Amino acid sequence: MSVALDRPSAICAMVVLAVVGAMFFLLMPMYIGALTDYAGFDVEQIGNLTFFELIGVALVSLSSLAWIRRVDWRLAVGGACSGLVIANGLAIMNHDYDWLVAVRILAGFSEGALLCIAYASLGDTEKVDRNFSFAVIGQILAPGIFFVMLPGWLANSGLSAIFYVQLVCAALALLTVLVFPSTGKSLHTNVSLLDAGRFPLLGLLGSALFFIGVTAVWGFIERMGVEEGFSVQDIANILAFSLIASVSGALLASYMGDRYTRFWPMVVSLIVQLVALTLLVDGMSMVTYAVAIIVYSLGWNLWMPYQLSAISQVDNSGRIMGIVPLAQAFGVSLGPLIAGQLLTGAGFLVINWMGAIFGILALIVFIPVCLAGQKSKDEFPAAPSPE
Repeated sequence: MSVALDRPSAICAMVVLAVVGAMFFLLMPMYIGALTDYAGFDVEQIGNLTFFELIGVALVSLSSLAWIRRVDWRLAVGGACSGLVIANGLAIMNHDYDWLVAVRILAGFSEGALLCIAYASLGDTEKVDRNFSFAVIGQILAPGIFFVMLPGWLANSGLSAIFYVQLVCAALALLTVLVFPSTGKSLHTNVSLLDAGRFPLLGLLGSALFFIGVTAVWGFIERMGVEEGFSVQDIANILAFSLIASVSGALLASYMGDRYTRFWPMVVSLIVQLVALTLLVDGMSMVTYAVAIIVYSLGWNLWMPYQLSAISQVDNSGRIMGIVPLAQAFGVSLGPLIAGQLLTGAGFLVINWMGAIFGILALIVFIPVCLAGQKSKDEFPAAPSPE
C-alpha cells in the first residue's frame, strides 16, 4: 500500500486535489472584490456568502470521521470533482444573492470532500513534511498565476470569471482518478474523535485560530489597496508576485523538514507575519503595500506545512487529518465574517489586530502539539529504509 501512496504520480494527484479543494480560499481577495464591484453586494452579504460556502466544507469534513477510511477514494474524488463542476456551472447562470448562497453551499460540500481526501492521503505518505510542502507550493503558484489574469477576465465576464476558473480546475482534477490510490493505510479506524487524544484536538483548534486571523487579513487585503487608491490590476499583480515569491517559505519548510522541530519554524513564521502587519497602515505607499503582502504571504506559507505535519504526527487514528478542513473551514468562515462586522464604521487597522492576536493564540495552542510530536518521534524513530 505504501508503494501506491508514495509513487510520484499519486503524490502529484494529492497535491492537485489540495489545490482545487482550496481554490475558493486561495482566490478570496479577488472573489471578495468581484462580489463588491460586479455583483454589488455589501460587506455583510459578502461575509455571509463566504460563511455559507464554508459551512458546506465543514459539514463534509465532520462527516469524514465516518467515511474517510471506508470509501473508495477514487470514487469519492470523481463525485466531488463532478459536484464542483456542477456547482460552479450553476453559479455562472445566476448571480442573485439567494441563489448564490444555495449554490455555494453545494460547492462547499465538494471542496470539503477534496480537501479531506487530499490531507488524509498526504498524511499517510512517508515524507509528510515534504509532501505537505508540495501541496502548499501548489496552493501558492495556482492563485499566483490566476491573479495576473483575473482582472482582465473579470472586466470581460464579470463575477462569472471566478466561477469559470473553479469549474475548469475541477474538470481537470477529474483526471486524478486515473492515478489516485483507492485507499490509505490500515489504521485504527475505530478510534473516536475524543479517544484520539487531546493533542490532535489542540491541533485542530490551533488550525482554526490561525485561519481566523489569516483570512481576516487575506480576505480584505485587496480592499485595503483599493482604499489607498491603487488600481485593481496593480493590486492583482502584487498579489500574484507575493504568492509566487512566498514559494520560498514552503520550499524552506520542505528543505528543513523537522530537523529544528516544528515549533521554532512556526515561531519565525509568526514573527514574519507580525512584521508585515505593522506595514499595512493608512497612507502607505504602493511599495510598502507590496512589501507587506510579500512578507505576509511568505510568513503564513512557511507556517502551513508545519501546521499540517504537526497534526499528522500526533494523529494515531488516521482520521483526524480528514477533519482538518473542518477546522480550516471554521476559521476561514469566521475570519471574513468577524472582519466584516468589525469593519462597519471602522478602519482596516482592526483587521491587522485580528491577524496578530489570532496568530499568537494559534502558536500558543500548537506548543504542546509540537512537543508531543517530537516526543513521539524520539521514542519511536522511523525504521531505516531498506537498501
